Amino acid sequence: MLIKNHFAPMITQALFKIKMIAQPLYLHVDIYSIISSIFSYVVYPMEEEVSKSQKKREADVLQKIGVQLIELSPSKLASLPLPDNLFKAISDARTIKSHGAKRRQAQLIGKLMRAADHDAIVAAYEQIIAEDSAVTAGFHELEVWRDKLITGGKDALTEFFDLCHPEEFPQLRQLIKKAVDDKQNDKNTGAAKALFRYLRSSIK
Repeated sequence: MLIKNHFAPMITQALFKIKMIAQPLYLHVDIYSIISSIFSYVVYPMEEEVSKSQKKREADVLQKIGVQLIELSPSKLASLPLPDNLFKAISDARTIKSHGAKRRQAQLIGKLMRAADHDAIVAAYEQIIAEDSAVTAGFHELEVWRDKLITGGKDALTEFFDLCHPEEFPQLRQLIKKAVDDKQNDKNTGAAKALFRYLRSSIK
């Protein structure tokens, strides 16, 4: 086992070269048989172990992705190309409370993921994640601008105008004035939210 785990690549390369040289030279059949036997003992089991390990890793990844689908909203889940049995397994998982039952359901989801067109499912799921990330980034940009306009004074307003050329500029100035007043007087009249909505309609 030590040889197979640590020296197999070197042994494999050497044996392969010896085997290729020995065969056309018609070396003694026993020598060639020994070389072939060693080659089969070291190389083929190693390849089999790699194949099994790779399949296990792929199965684990698909199960983890399947479990992540549980967190999707019903509408987003319905948009994925899921077979009926997988859709039901994921939907049922939402109502399971027991730790053991959750683990078994996760294993079922992983099994059904492997049997389904998982490439299409993963591609559609990654598209949802990308769209959600873009929305999150967009909201963060709006929050940054809102806070900057409230605290940055005339310079921030000029920068925003030069960058976005907003319509209804007087309305923007009024919203900023109200939001600044709320902040200074520790009030909450909804001015900051109104300013956020204005920015969302202005920043494209």
